[in-house]
Amino acid sequence: YALNVSVSSSASAGTGYGLVEVYVHVLTNATLEAAVVATFGDSSEIGFASIHLERFAQSLSGIVPCTRQQVEIFGIQTRPSQPGVVDVAFAIRTSDLQNYLPPETILDRLLANLALARPTPLQFTPGVCVGDPCPNLQQCRPAVQMYPHSPQGAFRVLKSTELLYLSHPFAQAFTCTCPPGYSLEGLCGSEIDECASSPCHFGAECEDLVGDYRCGCPRHTLGKNCGIVCPSQSCQPCAASPCLHGSSCRGDEGGTYSCTACPWEEGYQGPNCELTSLHFTPGGFAAFPPLGSTARTNVSFRFTTVTPTGVLLYNGRVGGSHDYIAAELVIGQIQVRVSLGGVPLVLKTESARQLNDGQWHSVLLQLEPRGLAVSVSGCSSEPQYVQEAVESCHLWAPLPDTGARALDVNGPLYIGGVEPYHMPLPLAISTFVGCLSHLARDGVLVDLATPTRSYGVEEGCPPLGVECSSGACNRGECVPVWNGTLCNCEGDEPLCQNSGSSIHLSDGFLQLQEEGSTTTIDYLSMAFRTRGTSAVLAQFGSRATLEVRHGSVVYRRSQSSDNTALTLAVDAFVSDGLWHRVELRAGSFSTTVSDTSLANCFMETYSTAAE
Repeated sequence: YALNVSVSSSASAGTGYGLVEVYVHVLTNATLEAAVVATFGDSSEIGFASIHLERFAQSLSGIVPCTRQQVEIFGIQTRPSQPGVVDVAFAIRTSDLQNYLPPETILDRLLANLALARPTPLQFTPGVCVGDPCPNLQQCRPAVQMYPHSPQGAFRVLKSTELLYLSHPFAQAFTCTCPPGYSLEGLCGSEIDECASSPCHFGAECEDLVGDYRCGCPRHTLGKNCGIVCPSQSCQPCAASPCLHGSSCRGDEGGTYSCTACPWEEGYQGPNCELTSLHFTPGGFAAFPPLGSTARTNVSFRFTTVTPTGVLLYNGRVGGSHDYIAAELVIGQIQVRVSLGGVPLVLKTESARQLNDGQWHSVLLQLEPRGLAVSVSGCSSEPQYVQEAVESCHLWAPLPDTGARALDVNGPLYIGGVEPYHMPLPLAISTFVGCLSHLARDGVLVDLATPTRSYGVEEGCPPLGVECSSGACNRGECVPVWNGTLCNCEGDEPLCQNSGSSIHLSDGFLQLQEEGSTTTIDYLSMAFRTRGTSAVLAQFGSRATLEVRHGSVVYRRSQSSDNTALTLAVDAFVSDGLWHRVELRAGSFSTTVSDTSLANCFMETYSTAAE
């Protein structure tokens, strides 16, 4: 509201006029349930209200995004035991002003936006739900509780020369609710069997899901419960427009349909023309809606890469890492971790076949109340460079007894990497280079064309590497893989060389050139394998060295003209006991892992710097 105010005094001959803006918010239970609490350091109640309040509201409206009218800041108070720390309670209405945005949505958008204009250090409280205070499978949801009978009264008045603000005293609280699919009896201790009522008709098999069910309809039937008989007037398989991305639906009298005109070569290969594959470049990620709170779920996907380490999937809590599930590739092996609030359960494959072999591998994660099961295709006990592997790795372990019986995650479900604001995370590395495809949740394919956010991703997946050139693997078999080639050899030499071409060094060296002689080297190539994290591979006089430093390959060359040094490093872990090839050319420096190009660093992209 805008009020025109005039002030006159008998002591003064004149009258003063001013415009006063009045913001009125009606607090309800819905406001408190949707509230978010932000914490500002190095501030005070009146300082925040008079200086930062409006700037913070405008920042919120720009980030969410929403109008200023949708932002309701109703509480500003100093923490009793922490002078200088101010808690600010606010909620944001939907665009029609009838409801409120979920607090998880607000937190996610705020944390994801690194351009948040914050005049003082801003934090979000870890939340009263950390530690899973709700019993059994009940979901803990943070809330704000009012203090209508506090010592300060129903309101606290914050005054300055330009502002009069009524702040409601509040405290953080929580509520416990049953997730969908669980019985209210026994404090959500048992899951509801949605198939108990036999909802599927015509003998269709019913699959009990969490809070839902799925009928496997036989031919000539349609519908959620398979109740529509085909052919009939009501049998219209294309009526729901199931085909996506501009494809055409073609139905038949049997009740089935197919989608035509899908851009198949671009990665749209799902039954409803869903995008099934994404290519991730360094630093890339794609975010999708979270798994939520669940005690039983399964997630599956496929991947292909030639890099030994990277994040495949991660889902955690917004603003914290209390509950999470993560799947990573760690030195060529699948590692899965899940935490329900305590010590995480860790499962890792021990396959003789490295899974960063450029081939497609399938991963299935099955979370049950009793434990976690992991299945990975393409594992093999055969030598590393076997082209076809038909064996699978199957892992299972019981969940640690933490008192919690459900995974409660509300942050984005990430694939291929995570956003920087989620760091630090319980992850080995935050990026993945390669392709991911056929992401499915509880058997339902996810359309990868609809991420909530993404960066550094391309639709589809590039084809296999170039065809093998003649003699590329000497006496071995050359196999094209994604983004490169592999060599199948009888031994373990990287390019199937004669075994006599390698030597073993323990604590010695091999001198290839007399001291004092000079030779211009335009190209040097060598293969090595080691488990040591620090070692000299080659030294070129007193000016240049090629070495393994902290597990990475580093080339260092001194510049005699100004006592500076040029240092080039490849960000890849090589102290894994596998064969790696290093190449030095005039103008470039590269390293190769398992004979598949891992990274290339060109000298002209690096500036000379003093160490």
